Amino acid sequence: MQINIPDPIYSEEAEQAVIGAVLVNHKAFLSLNTILDSDSFFFLKHQHIWRAIADTYEAHGTIDYMLVNNALKNIGVLDDIGGPAYLTQVINATPTSMHAVPYAYVVRGAKIRRDMIQALAEAIPRVANLDQEVDKALESAVTRISKAKRSNRRKRGRYADEIMADVYDEFERYVNTQESIQGLPTSLRDLTALTGGFRPGELTILAARPGMGKSAYLAQLAYHIATQTDAGVLLFLNEMTERSTAWRWLSQTANVNATLLRDPVKVPPMSFDRITTAIGAFEALKLYVNDDVSATTADMEEQIVWHQRLWGDNLIVIWDGMYRGEPLTEYSNNHERYGALSRELKTLALRNDIPVVASHQLSRKVESRADKMPRLSDLRESGNIEEDADYVWFILRQIMYDDMYEFPNEAKFGVAKARHSQPGTVTTYFEPSTLRFYDGQAKHIDLRDL
Repeated sequence: MQINIPDPIYSEEAEQAVIGAVLVNHKAFLSLNTILDSDSFFFLKHQHIWRAIADTYEAHGTIDYMLVNNALKNIGVLDDIGGPAYLTQVINATPTSMHAVPYAYVVRGAKIRRDMIQALAEAIPRVANLDQEVDKALESAVTRISKAKRSNRRKRGRYADEIMADVYDEFERYVNTQESIQGLPTSLRDLTALTGGFRPGELTILAARPGMGKSAYLAQLAYHIATQTDAGVLLFLNEMTERSTAWRWLSQTANVNATLLRDPVKVPPMSFDRITTAIGAFEALKLYVNDDVSATTADMEEQIVWHQRLWGDNLIVIWDGMYRGEPLTEYSNNHERYGALSRELKTLALRNDIPVVASHQLSRKVESRADKMPRLSDLRESGNIEEDADYVWFILRQIMYDDMYEFPNEAKFGVAKARHSQPGTVTTYFEPSTLRFYDGQAKHIDLRDL
């Protein structure tokens, strides 16, 4: 069988731009080295140069033309890359390192495509071999493609002393600034204090029965992080449309009854200024919304990569309606489906070093108990989700079960699983007219004054 393999995919301009960026600004190497290694380059001379750059940085802690030139000379490949003149040519063609990261992703993308083409070229003859069982042929093809995919992941291990040095630097920074070591805020004071906030690499599952306020809280959370921190927020919606969420934000931030907003004629004129101010507050926020119900974790990762280039690495992904999602792998029942989704989300958090928050539903059995506070066993198909999640939160509004409940605005957040803190319960105040949660306030009453 004759297979027409396309010409190799590469970008000489991008490879030169990446190398030139490092030679004019050695600090660029730190970010580029997490994206590329020497094998990422198509041209052998560029592989030699990148290897020399990495060796130079490891030996001297800095990079410049002369050091790299000497490193290439010492390993006997200086003439092979075109001599000192080629290094000078690359530097002169790269006046700034500003666009180095986008060029690095071009180089990496070309390498991935080359590897995938090679894997497919090797897999096709095996699939076409009629003497081989179909299942074995398919397994062989998938294995080769998966191997090509895994080989291009850029997560590297490090020695423990390097990791602890980073931890000490972080600890020292917090001591000097008198700040607590917390992740991104939860938008509720006591909940942040209990959980420590949302940290990179961690998966938080928020679960509740319908009507408890999952979507309202996640909308509130997205806005709070976007306005109160420098983190970018990627909000994926499977429960509501982007417009419905925008109306909800308007109600929450302008403090205007959500029902009235749907009939603007009834909105009091005195609220107009608050509405205008609230809308203006969204200008230039690092807040991205995607209500494509077919979005997968692969689509999310594509947006993560794009927005990290745009906004920086500090991001959080919030997914309202995980239970409506479809995993990347096949499944035969909901247990496998939700298990695959939770693994994909945890991998997404770890691989991109960002926090991920996703909402899930609870089974009906919680409604048959006298104590309505959900338990981990109430999670639908809970086994894998409970295992993958770093935190599992529940929302309970007792008024939804008892119309005569004495505290109609009470909303409790139960933290049932906490990998890095203690489980517990936080009581908050829910305002149904604006669909917003507030910090609970304890009032101490001296009975002698009654």
